[in-house]
Amino acid sequence: MFGIIPVLDYLIGNDPGNPLEEVVATLERERYYRRVVYLATFIEYVSFFGALWIVGTHALKWYDYLGFALSLGPATGVSINTTHELGHKTDRFERWLAKITLAPVAYGHFFVEHNRGHHVRVATPSDPASERYGESFWAFLPRTVFGNVASGHGGWKSSGSNASVIVISSEMIELIGLCHRVVVMRAGRLQTTLTPDHLTEEELIAHATGTH
Repeated sequence: MFGIIPVLDYLIGNDPGNPLEEVVATLERERYYRRVVYLATFIEYVSFFGALWIVGTHALKWYDYLGFALSLGPATGVSINTTHELGHKTDRFERWLAKITLAPVAYGHFFVEHNRGHHVRVATPSDPASERYGESFWAFLPRTVFGNVASGHGGWKSSGSNASVIVISSEMIELIGLCHRVVVMRAGRLQTTLTPDHLTEEELIAHATGTH
């Protein structure tokens, strides 16, 4: 992470070229580029469980554990970049892959917060993912880490008192985690109103598909 990659980056150099606008649509349909991203998730899990196996089955020195922490942490941490790409896709498999990519780093709230929070409030005072003008890195770091967790789990508050926020979404985890009341519609008609206290994804799908 801190040795081979910087060396390769230096040797390969910058690529000043960008694809022409008329070929962008063709490149987006090329499966090769998407499979490269899928491969990143696979490598993440191989590295993660490989490291766990070594730590759990071998007698190591204290500096070995330190080395694993300093190498495995960043190696899995960069998977958030993978999730960022997958989370912007509309394909159901790719969005599911984005979620499981975040599992080894326990950063699942990013999937909801980035698309539903950051992209809605980008560069505003209420956006914890945007660094403020003149803000130092050490001031921004705790604010963005804890702020993103709160935002992703519905901790951010409406700017007006006694105000309600309507969330229109097909993301089950988002609806159950954020909403005090879930209204299910099917074929343009109201099916039922649910409270998320004991609501499961399976029950929500059943109501939405009419199989309840």
